[in-house]
Amino acid sequence: MKKMLPLLGMALGLSLVFGTQGHAVNLEKLENKIEKLQDKLESTQNPDKIERLQTKLDRLEIKYEKLGGGTISNPEPSTILLLGTGMAALGLWRWRKRQ
Repeated sequence: MKKMLPLLGMALGLSLVFGTQGHAVNLEKLENKIEKLQDKLESTQNPDKIERLQTKLDRLEIKYEKLGGGTISNPEPSTILLLGTGMAALGLWRWRKRQ
């Protein structure tokens, strides 16, 4: 159990970093989709296709705005809980190591 506490703390810290990175990757993919749709919309001449592309583009832009539009304003509560648990485990591990 003593050997697992530092590993648990490191795993929780890494989950915080990679969770944030995953969110940024999703936003980047969404930005790419929006950009491609805008290019298609500019090059299309068919009125029916223009309407469909515009509808798709509107939906993607709404989704992008809901996800934060490229910024992460605050972490999820579960992330804070994981980080706090990891810090408490590391503190307990150090305390026991001293005794």
